[in-house]
Amino acid sequence: MYQASVAAAAVGLLSLMAYGSAAAGCLWPTLPHKRLWSGEVADWSRTERGAQYQFGAGNLSLGLGGLRANYPKGSYDPAAVQTAGAPLGGAQFRTPFVRMGLAAASEIGVRYRVSLQDNFEFVRGGKLPGLYGGAANTGGRVPNGSDGFSVRFVWQAEGQGALSAYLPTSGKWGTVFGLGNWRFVPGRSTDLTLYLKMNSPGVADGVIAAWADDKLVVYAPDVLFRTVAELAVDGFLFSTFFGGSTPDWATPVGTASHFSSMEIFGLDAKALGQCAADNISLRTRREIR
Repeated sequence: MYQASVAAAAVGLLSLMAYGSAAAGCLWPTLPHKRLWSGEVADWSRTERGAQYQFGAGNLSLGLGGLRANYPKGSYDPAAVQTAGAPLGGAQFRTPFVRMGLAAASEIGVRYRVSLQDNFEFVRGGKLPGLYGGAANTGGRVPNGSDGFSVRFVWQAEGQGALSAYLPTSGKWGTVFGLGNWRFVPGRSTDLTLYLKMNSPGVADGVIAAWADDKLVVYAPDVLFRTVAELAVDGFLFSTFFGGSTPDWATPVGTASHFSSMEIFGLDAKALGQCAADNISLRTRREIR
């Protein structure tokens, strides 16, 4: 159900953050956080709520498992519909926070559950939802520090999990964080949590953190999102498809995923930093060129 008010957007995140004492660890339930909105991913997919579709609305449907995304056999990168005659798989849309009664934020997070169909084959990889700012740069459009950014969950070969980010420091095809720190399993659900804290303009002190089934799997406290103060985390980026831009990324079977149990939250970044400071292994990344 819709729980955020327009008034909450006006006062901003800072007035909502009543966190309490520092966390005992980095497991998600132990970290002080403030729920700003909770409901279903389907609420963010509705055009009357502000969802801005880029492709694939016809591949989404509502069911008992939440919002279902279909991937027809042979589908991969959405551009392959024109370049290779492949079927269109998955979907992508943006929903600005302001259209859901929240404000664009300098720090905010999203949490949701994804369930992969039993016959899901990972092939080389694919995309899952995340957060964006500005123009939500993806698809080889590396940000310049003032136009936008995106951070999405992804799956890769053999179900390895990771984050894919488009940042001013990224290679041509983005930056991958935390590859293989967790795995997805067909027929099983995974709770995914993503938190972003914007950097001071021009200083690499931003934060990206992610949890899979409540375990911290990515912590990068040295991220550059922006060079201008105006750029913020603007909304939810629903993005899911197989690919990669070549046919060897295509799904060999018709399959689906389900998305449910969504929350938007604020987090005590200081408590997170204290419990994650010594875990250098969570900071691994690779530029994709």
